[in-house]
Amino acid sequence: MTETDQLTDFAEVWLFDFEFISRPGEPYDVVCLVAHEMRSGRTIKLWRDQLTDTPPYRTDAGVLFVCFVATAECGCHLALGWPMPAKVLDLSPQFRNITNGVTLPDDPRDKKGKGKKGLIGALRYYGIETVGATYKDAMQKRVMEGWPYTEREREQILTYCESDVTALKRLLPEMLPSIDLPIALYRSEFSGPVSALMEYRGVPIDMEIFGRLRDKRIWASIRDAMVPKIDVQYDVYSDTWREKESDGSVSTAAGSISRTGLSRRWLRHIRRLSPYVSCATSSASCAKSSWQSAPTRAIGPCCGRLWRRHRARSPKLRSGYSRRLCGCARLSSQVPAWRWPTSTTVRWSS
Repeated sequence: MTETDQLTDFAEVWLFDFEFISRPGEPYDVVCLVAHEMRSGRTIKLWRDQLTDTPPYRTDAGVLFVCFVATAECGCHLALGWPMPAKVLDLSPQFRNITNGVTLPDDPRDKKGKGKKGLIGALRYYGIETVGATYKDAMQKRVMEGWPYTEREREQILTYCESDVTALKRLLPEMLPSIDLPIALYRSEFSGPVSALMEYRGVPIDMEIFGRLRDKRIWASIRDAMVPKIDVQYDVYSDTWREKESDGSVSTAAGSISRTGLSRRWLRHIRRLSPYVSCATSSASCAKSSWQSAPTRAIGPCCGRLWRRHRARSPKLRSGYSRRLCGCARLSSQVPAWRWPTSTTVRWSS
């Protein structure tokens, strides 16, 4: 399907991008807007003091708005008191959908690898020339530093903002053949207007109380008062949960439960799985070891001991062929996988 076929239902198609300052818990502080209408070729470049109470374009269902990460653009509409665009095509989730399971190429200019799924990564994927990640990071950093901006910085920020709109203009025709527009618009409704509204409204918080709760000592005293009352009904916390919680050296499945303060009552659930679990060493010979001869390496405090106790009663384990898994956990290969809170993949036996 051609670009014309996909967009024929829309009288106008706007590519738009905002630059803004984001502060924790606050609406966006809009810095500027650049928008380009594809049919007429009209381009709008407006600084903050030029943005009025009404948007400089239509926002009804006869107009399609195209952007990359629509939460930000829709959030700027909310911050300005503008109506939300009725139809938004967010290219960010579309690109993630198109490249799902695909290894994206590295960019030597992007040392941190942040741009693979972003606008720069999408442009690079389609072979479109793009600005460097270093330049983009530098401009975003200056915008986030906030007011005031010099006249030269205003020009640079508007130019940078326009470069993203220009990139969208080149990216959209490349992506459209792979986009099912009705589904994409439905998906973009959540990634754009809905997410922006959730972010804008947030969760009401009593900031005075919240400031106190952020004090670790105050929170610890509240926690110490609450846990005994809760444990009377549920019996899920151990007597030494506070000491165990601070033990960062435990990385096993049972240890992960102990570290969060759960009692040995919950460890009994792990013990019930023990007849179906064997943990071998990670040496290369493990792949060829049999169930009976494989040395054990406990996932938790109980698994190794209980495996030795129960394996004679587990013919399914003895008869199932062994396969080397992450962490050398061996179980019946005929059943689905389940992941512990460690790197060990465990297989259930029916």
